[in-house]
Amino acid sequence: MVTPEHNSEKNRSVIDEEKYRMAVEYAHDWEYWLSPDGTYVFVSPSCLRITGYCAEEFLSDPELEIKIVHPDDREMASAHRHQVLAGLQKAHQMDFRIIKKNGEERWVSHFCQPVFSKGGVWLGQRSSNRDITSRQKMEVALRESENRYRKMVDAVTTYTYSVEVREGQAVSTKHSMGCFAVTGYMPEDYEKDLFLWYSMIHPQERTVVEKAVKDIMAGHEVPPIEHRLIRRDSSIVWVRNTMVPYRDEKGQLKRYDGLVENITDRKNAEETFRTEHAFRKIIENSISAGIAVADLEGRQIYVNPSLCRMVGWTEEELTGAIPPYIYWPLEETEHISHAFEKTLKGEIPPEGFELRFQKKNSERFPVLLSISRLVDAAGRHTGWLASVTDITERKRLEEELSKARKLESVGILAGGIAHDFNNLLQAIMGNVSLAKMLVPQEEKAYKILEKAEDSYIHARDLTNQLITFAKGGAPVRRHVNIGELLRNFARPVLKGSKVTGEFLLPDDLWQVAVDEGQMRQVIQNMISNSLEAMPGGGKITISAQNVEINEPKGLPLKEGKYIKISIADQGIGIPEENMPKIFDPYFTTKEMGAQKGMGLGLSVSYSIIKKHDGIIIAHSEAGAGTTFDIYLPAC
Repeated sequence: MVTPEHNSEKNRSVIDEEKYRMAVEYAHDWEYWLSPDGTYVFVSPSCLRITGYCAEEFLSDPELEIKIVHPDDREMASAHRHQVLAGLQKAHQMDFRIIKKNGEERWVSHFCQPVFSKGGVWLGQRSSNRDITSRQKMEVALRESENRYRKMVDAVTTYTYSVEVREGQAVSTKHSMGCFAVTGYMPEDYEKDLFLWYSMIHPQERTVVEKAVKDIMAGHEVPPIEHRLIRRDSSIVWVRNTMVPYRDEKGQLKRYDGLVENITDRKNAEETFRTEHAFRKIIENSISAGIAVADLEGRQIYVNPSLCRMVGWTEEELTGAIPPYIYWPLEETEHISHAFEKTLKGEIPPEGFELRFQKKNSERFPVLLSISRLVDAAGRHTGWLASVTDITERKRLEEELSKARKLESVGILAGGIAHDFNNLLQAIMGNVSLAKMLVPQEEKAYKILEKAEDSYIHARDLTNQLITFAKGGAPVRRHVNIGELLRNFARPVLKGSKVTGEFLLPDDLWQVAVDEGQMRQVIQNMISNSLEAMPGGGKITISAQNVEINEPKGLPLKEGKYIKISIADQGIGIPEENMPKIFDPYFTTKEMGAQKGMGLGLSVSYSIIKKHDGIIIAHSEAGAGTTFDIYLPAC
């Protein structure tokens, strides 16, 4: 039996359900209910307005909801749907784009939360989707407007100001809005603090600005001044400050207006230009140091003129080259490659390392190579800088110093031995002379004693050479005509040989102060060596010339006037490996013995010339002859 109360309750339930249905169906947002199995329980009709698809299309295709999401947002939306169906997603809000049925792109704000029965059973997920395209467009427009404003503010490089003056005193100041972009302060900051402008001026330029203000307050015209300002954030900018005075009808200063222009970029560019220009001038005008800059691959992107002069190749030939470079001798390539590896590890000392480079004409020469890493402002390795110094002259000086030290040490020993040995020879010679007086000349013993005298003469010559080595062998000098001496000393040695002598001795040669006996020994030693180098005959050229040395260029000589004597032969030459040792005591390539040589000839010659404040230098190539250059101070 149905009671009136029961009918009344049933009617209220139907009415409430209809209210809920109408509220959902007529909602402005697109509402739907997704069941736990992924099918739709309900889709509101407003989906047609928002997506272009009707409710029936969504009900028949549960994946349509994901299909219409913009491709760039689809992965995010799909992951969200999987979490919902797994029961892992709680209340959640997210914005994404969809593509309407007509191809139009729209923005949707999606909000969803789980639905449970009165008994707590999960019934699915209810979602509400609102079209927020208009809002998104407004936000985008606002961001663009803010960006434009920010760019406009950042682009402001000038602002104006005005200072009111009464009775010669500044009483107020006004600044335009542009002051914020330049200084970081707002116009009202200047109104509150009349001396804010002064505290902003860089301490090093305050005197300049104070003078300009003092001059304009006195009614004078002042030219624009450039100075630094300390911004509110403590950064520093350069400005150009132009001040213009305004006077009343009586000529009294009423105010002065100013224009402040931010010139930081210009100043930085000028400083960069000055620095780079100075650096480039130093590098390009460097006489001694060759510079090469390479990228990370080792490709040479810059070489300075000094390096080009040093190796003989042009800038065009060297720029763009990759290792091994054409001025690396083949045997040095591995050595240099190891140096680069050590540099990368920080194992190369600052002073660099020594090796040989090769000129375009194949000549080898010693260099000091220093390699540095190039890094940018962020500390990233960007390339290499190599500094090359030609140390040929330094090496020559080191060799000369080494020779002098060797000769000095050996000379001390040789001097002592020579004096003792000479005393013994004198005693022997005295006894030989007495014996000859007691033996008739026709006796065989007499001839033996004569041979003993000859041996004594050779031994005496040897001791004289040793004594010349010693400190006691200082030259006894007198002024002479060196051309005449050269002819007189050379002709007896050349006489009877297969070698001819050519003399190139001008009449105007300066005089020199030499020990004639010692100089004879030098010239005859030189010519004897040349004769031995030409057993089949040839020509020896003996020349001399006046030279003035203003820059020693590696020669261990003082500046001044010198006679340069050259003795050049056409002999077999001296092998490269022997050149550093030819002046060493007792070095010889001949058989040892009184008749063949003791290896003292060049050593003694070197010592004699050294004691005459001169120098002797050898130039030779195997098979191409040898030239000895002797420099003696002129009177």
